[in-house]
Amino acid sequence: MKNTPQVALERFATALQWPLHLKLKYPDLKKDTTAALSDYFGWSKGNWGAADYLAQCAEAEMPVWLRQVCSELKAACEQPT
Repeated sequence: MKNTPQVALERFATALQWPLHLKLKYPDLKKDTTAALSDYFGWSKGNWGAADYLAQCAEAEMPVWLRQVCSELKAACEQPT
């Protein structure tokens, strides 16, 4: 979540169907978006929660380090063996 725009976090938080325990813990998502998503990602780590978040981001909304790693992996896969 670090280095991603607040608008992307809020967009994802608004689109989610929150589990009841987190919905009750964070009744005002606009106020607690980052904390709520942090708990959500911890809760959903085996269910693709973070991947779903990244999938809804535009490339420019993704953290720079992640874009760099993806570029490096792509380059490594394209290199002749």
